[in-house]
Order: sequence, then structure tokens, then C-alpha cells
Amino acid sequence: MTYLDRPATAPDFLLSRSSGSLRTRGSRANWPDPFEAATALRNGDAGLIVGAVPFDTANRAALTVPEVITESEGPLEPPAHYRGLDAGQKAEVLSVTPLTTSEEHQTTAAAAIATIQNSTLEKVVLARAVDVEFAEEVDPLLIAARMIDLSARRDGFAVDLGATGRHDDKGTLLVGSSPELLIRRRGTTVEALPLAGSAARLRDRDADVTVGRMLQDSVKDLSEHRWVTDHYERVLSQVCTELSVPDRPELIQTNEMWHLGTRIQGTVPEDGPSALDLALMLHPTPAVGGYP
Repeated sequence: MTYLDRPATAPDFLLSRSSGSLRTRGSRANWPDPFEAATALRNGDAGLIVGAVPFDTANRAALTVPEVITESEGPLEPPAHYRGLDAGQKAEVLSVTPLTTSEEHQTTAAAAIATIQNSTLEKVVLARAVDVEFAEEVDPLLIAARMIDLSARRDGFAVDLGATGRHDDKGTLLVGSSPELLIRRRGTTVEALPLAGSAARLRDRDADVTVGRMLQDSVKDLSEHRWVTDHYERVLSQVCTELSVPDRPELIQTNEMWHLGTRIQGTVPEDGPSALDLALMLHPTPAVGGYP
């Protein structure tokens, strides 16, 4: 879909982080095959590639060499176009409809537990979806701007999926917000912040603190988190000359959730794998894909 009132400078891709952000526009080249994109980076045929990689790499990725690149040291500030009364009216929500009921979700959870007990499956990640209806057609970049504004650390992303080359993806943007860091490479240093084990924040301060402490001491959640850190250790130890994976996770908080997170750090050789290489080795982690 084309948004006629979208500014000409609006990005096709954005990533907002407190540690540094990126906005890009245009495309010099697209790669639906993420491994070909990784080869282009390794060979020096591309200096920067942005986009999204699917859970199943047999499907098409949305990876692009951008024409215009804007970097900033801190989080992104959404442009004036996505501010003010006008933008607020366009983001008015009429309804939020769960696609599965609480009872249906509990039935699915029970089936997952039974499968774990009777098979080699160790970890299952379940999700629920909702349909959100707006009062009028909404620019996905406006949703991304709202997510950045509401994020505790101003995290947010938007990716134009048209780079997959699929007709159905043309004009479609994937937007979201998460404090999780799959992998980052700066020089020879690699860092990750996987999250696994979560609990909802509460309005009452004392009760909220109690929930966080219970999560930090939860045998179940610590066990599930360990599947994730073990995965990182198994993968990264093959390519890192040094690797630090703490024994216990720390408590990470957003405005809505408590999470268990582990800050992983390692060192790779100068000519070692790129961030995209590492991402393809790690993704999807047990945090989002279960195990095995």
C-alpha cells in the first residue's frame, strides 16, 4: 500500500536502540536468500545490509543494500509528521480481538506440556495473536513511532518486506519493539542479550517487585532460560576465541514486562563471521523457536 501523505524522507527500514540507531531509504540491491547476502558482505560486494530474516531460511528474506543511510548515536526521534492531533486521530483503535480465547490457549499449553513429557521435545514457545482494528487506514511507520515512544529504552524497528520480491509483500512493513539483542558485532567484539522467562509488570509497586523476584528464583524459568544460553554457548564457541556466558541471568524490565536476560560477550578474529553470519548461525534461538 502507498501512503500518499508519507514524507519523502520516510525510511524503508529503521532500527531504534539506546546504544545507536539507523534509518535507511531506497535499495541498490535486494537479497531474498540470506546466505547470498552474507557472502556479499564477506566478499566486500556490500558494505551494509539491512532487513529481516525469516524463521525458516527456506523462505525468502527481505535484505537490502540501502541507498540513503542515516545513523545516530542514541534512539530515534519520530518525525513531526507522526506527532500531534492528526497523527493521534489516525492511530485511534476501534477494537482489539484475540484470535484465540484464554481457554483455547490453556488447552494448547496443556497439549505442549503433554508432548514434552512424552517425546524428545524440551522447550515449546507458544504465541497468541490479536486483530487490531483502527478507525482509519494507519501508516505502519506511525505504529512504529508509537512503539518507540512507549518503549522503556526507546527500542523499535520497521522493515519493508517488499525486498522479498513476493507480490504479497509489496508495501508491507514488519514493525515491532523489543529490548532483546540476537547478536551484535563491533570490531572483533560480539554481544548478545537473549531473553527467556517473562512475567507481566503490576501497578502496585511492592507486588511488582515481588513478581520480579519470583521470576528470578523460578526453577522453571531458569531452566528454560538455560536452553537458550546453552544454544549460544554451543554456537559461538565454534567461532569465538574468547566467550563469556554468565551462569545466571539478570532481571531486565520494560514498561510492561519482567524478563530474564543474559549478557553474552565474545571475541572473533578480524576476518571472522559478520553479524549476519552469526545471526544465521543462531536464529531462531530456543527463546523464540523452542528446542530442539
